[in-house]
Amino acid sequence: MQNLLGLVAREGGAEGCGLIVGMLVVGGGVGFAIGKGKGRGGFGFVLGALLGLIGWIIIAVMPGVNSAPVMRRRMPPRPVGGPGAGGPGQGGLKACPYCAEMIQPAARICRFCKADV
Repeated sequence: MQNLLGLVAREGGAEGCGLIVGMLVVGGGVGFAIGKGKGRGGFGFVLGALLGLIGWIIIAVMPGVNSAPVMRRRMPPRPVGGPGAGGPGQGGLKACPYCAEMIQPAARICRFCKADV
């Protein structure tokens, strides 16, 4: 870059400016081509023009605008109720009236919130 700026100063600016503008256009064009497939053509042009090779790498690694977000699976709701609620593995548990955690039917104090039930 130092060499290019020196060329601009020595040559009076006409040829050196043309070289710099040409490099910006080529860098931006390559960045645009990389980013266009991801829906980021304009951003790719700016990164390619300003950062060159580093901008090309950045736009190549960025996710596309059309990328679908990752859907997370929801946990099924826990049944709350009397004896037998909750199905297998929770034989006869009941819900605490204060914190809604499943506790033994004979419990007098909830082991989660320490409330008298």
